[in-house]
Amino acid sequence: MQVKATFNAEKTQGWVKPNGLNAQVNVQNLFGSPAQNRRVEGEITLRPALPSFAGYPDYTFRSRNENREGLNEELPEQTSNEQGDAVFDLNLDRRIDGTYQLRFLCRAYEQGSGRNVAAQASVMVSPEDFLVGIKADGDLDYVERGAARNLNLVAVDPELRKTGADKLKLVIKEKKYLSVLTKDQY
Repeated sequence: MQVKATFNAEKTQGWVKPNGLNAQVNVQNLFGSPAQNRRVEGEITLRPALPSFAGYPDYTFRSRNENREGLNEELPEQTSNEQGDAVFDLNLDRRIDGTYQLRFLCRAYEQGSGRNVAAQASVMVSPEDFLVGIKADGDLDYVERGAARNLNLVAVDPELRKTGADKLKLVIKEKKYLSVLTKDQY
């Protein structure tokens, strides 16, 4: 048997939107005929992602929402149809609040057997219309008092084309470390 896993969304250079995203599995017999009525299992893994794109090598991209949690989930079992196809509804519409790397793993089983063939597909998923990238002219981890840093900002759409971004707000975060010495009461 041969198995192929894809997504119903058009392949983009950047990311795909989670709305209506399905995983499509095609199972073929060894000589290319459709493998009908085969048990197909699927699972998804979502991991928070800080995207990087080859067209913007010096830029750091982040989502609006800082996502912290990943997800592993087994999907309901499917059976291949007459064309050897099975479709898994990923139901990501309400679960995705940031940018994630989605990996779909499927296994198609021989009839009446535990032997299986596996395939996987992965894609970056985000509900965002654009992501903003920052390119600094120096290290931003530590900036000395009075030193200047110049930033270049770029907003890109899912096809990685530059796009306009309205109503952006700049937030500067500073970490201050405080050391306190206390007297032990014992």
